[in-house]
Amino acid sequence: MRLNAVYLSPKNIGVWAGMNYFADKELKTKLKLRKNSALIDNSFSRSEKHKILVHEEVEAYYMKCKKLPYKKAHRIALKAEKMIK
Repeated sequence: MRLNAVYLSPKNIGVWAGMNYFADKELKTKLKLRKNSALIDNSFSRSEKHKILVHEEVEAYYMKCKKLPYKKAHRIALKAEKMIK
């Protein structure tokens, strides 16, 4: 699932490195995301931002398409993130 990245300063995103609409909805963070976007902490390097975006895309896919809860989708997304160089 392709998401549009929206980069924010750490103070605006809170304790998360990234967040997608479906995780936000389940965790009730009230960050007001669109379904096709992911918030990314702007303080990370370019390569780290890419990894975070992939993580959010994988997580959103499993939550939306496979109807997995956040915890399970997050674990899968962490594995996918670790495969990126």
